[in-house]
Amino acid sequence: NTFAEENINIQAVYSPIWCIKGKLQAVVGSTWRLQYNLNTIGWNYNVADKLPTERLDEIARDLIREVPQIPPTAEDAYGFGKQMQRLATLALLADNLGIADARRSAVSGMQAAFSPWLTGVNSNPLCYDTTYGGIVTTDSLTDFMTDFGSGWYNDHHFHYGYLIFAAAAIAKIDPVYFADPVRKIAIESLVKDVCNMDENDSSFPVSRHKDYFDGHSWASGLWQQGNGKGQESSSEAVNAYYGCYLYALATANTEMQQYSLTLMTMEIGAVQAYWHMGSADIYDTLFANSRMVGNLGALDVTASTWFGHNAEFVHGINIMPITPATAMLFDSAFVQVQFPVVNARLKETNSAIVTVSPVSNGGGDKASKVKAECSASPGCKALGLTGMCCPSPEGSFLGCCDTSSTTASTGGGNSAVMIDEWKSLLFAELAVVNRDASWDSLMTLNNFGAGNSKSNSLYWAATRAAPVPGFNLSAVSSSGSTSGKGGDVNLPSACAANSACDAIGMLGECCPAPNGMRLQCCPQL
Repeated sequence: NTFAEENINIQAVYSPIWCIKGKLQAVVGSTWRLQYNLNTIGWNYNVADKLPTERLDEIARDLIREVPQIPPTAEDAYGFGKQMQRLATLALLADNLGIADARRSAVSGMQAAFSPWLTGVNSNPLCYDTTYGGIVTTDSLTDFMTDFGSGWYNDHHFHYGYLIFAAAAIAKIDPVYFADPVRKIAIESLVKDVCNMDENDSSFPVSRHKDYFDGHSWASGLWQQGNGKGQESSSEAVNAYYGCYLYALATANTEMQQYSLTLMTMEIGAVQAYWHMGSADIYDTLFANSRMVGNLGALDVTASTWFGHNAEFVHGINIMPITPATAMLFDSAFVQVQFPVVNARLKETNSAIVTVSPVSNGGGDKASKVKAECSASPGCKALGLTGMCCPSPEGSFLGCCDTSSTTASTGGGNSAVMIDEWKSLLFAELAVVNRDASWDSLMTLNNFGAGNSKSNSLYWAATRAAPVPGFNLSAVSSSGSTSGKGGDVNLPSACAANSACDAIGMLGECCPAPNGMRLQCCPQL
């Protein structure tokens, strides 16, 4: 028989096949060919419109103030990597805006912090594991829970992606740094750990975390999990391949540029299909109503994270970090149906968006100054302090500042309070559909976390396209709910629209049936 005839026969027997990623169709063929149109991306955000001088001045002031803050001192690879990428982002922004002193300071700060890690004299050195062929932290070889399971190859692309991004920024601005052979071998070993493209390289596997069939990566390494491999932070996976691409760009490695760009393009496509639930095309309406997958497994999918199920956790962990790749990951159509879910959580925690009329001068500056005043923090007010305390004019947060809004934590638990670090990610995403509300909301925050900065967030917001006409921040999501929990969603009644019913061949109306009964295959409310 021809392949066409075989397809007809096999599809009649085996199609559709329901799996965790939707409805599959059986296909017969001699080869499997994947073709992607590669994204075009560079070092900096694409600027939609000319930025007003007032906004550029605000960004520059914040940039200069933020460079010396949060030096990279964390002893674990993940925390250190986030601090390094934060400083790298500031260096690239300073380079782009022509602020030479800030660029110099940021790069020298990165180099001073990075050298001990690259030469193995930091407190928890990176080393090569001959058993599985990869770079792990020394401590994680003896304690499998240390460094998020680094010794078991958990989250390598998340952790090393930040370090590779930072190395790329250094290589772009001061390429002499990696002329040192020890540093060069060290950083390129990290690149190979997550982005190795050489099938003949026996030291590292090819693209360790990438699943070419599903298109996305798996983060869980050697860990055994009841429902197979899993991945939480889809955006950090994208960041890993973006970092590899930038390092290849900085070192003029054209082959690696194409390869890492391919990995990134695949990851973005898979994330938009399996994490971003703009519709119920993949998952049933009840689940898709939450709009963002928290953890994706081989045999399960959840709208929660390892550290809690608050909407800011689920959505924020899949937004961070904010880079030029963010613009490719989040499109306007998705954010318009997704943001109302997180907006409901913002309202629930009294973290309202600043919805002023669109202006050209970033009108949220007044709100930011009010929050910074000593009188706005009970501890500072009790001490009789006046003026600006949180931060002070020098950019420092005094000990009397309200720590509930200035101390970042990734947390645990499910709090009724939302800290600034999570708000900053949600407000930054808002810029995709409303850059003015995003800017003004970001201006009210004091803390952007160890991996991000105010100047980077503001520049990202300012460079987005004009606000989407008619987008209502308080509108409900397209499924009829802003809760993100599905409690008030209108579920489709057709059997075909409910996967468990469709999978067993039910026809007509199931949820409910014409007699008003909900069949057992219907989603449980």
